[in-house]
Amino acid sequence: MRTCLGCKKAKSKDKLLRLILNTKGELEPDFKLNKGGRGAYVCKDNPECMKLALEKKVFTHVYKRENIKIIEFFQNSGSSGSRSC
Repeated sequence: MRTCLGCKKAKSKDKLLRLILNTKGELEPDFKLNKGGRGAYVCKDNPECMKLALEKKVFTHVYKRENIKIIEFFQNSGSSGSRSC
């Protein structure tokens, strides 16, 4: 069980999208759950969870880093436009 950073509900890993911070300082989806590093999770089926996590600047806290960039995958999925958190 993991917790969504947006809605704060505990769910199984198959219901969540794992995000990692790549070497460029960008949030990147880890669809195969095989990339190294700290993972953060948001609901796969609810784009509002990603929006909430961005608005609350949760990723800055999780990754202990300012100015995390959001790659195009998230910009096209309905989650906030071009921005960093």
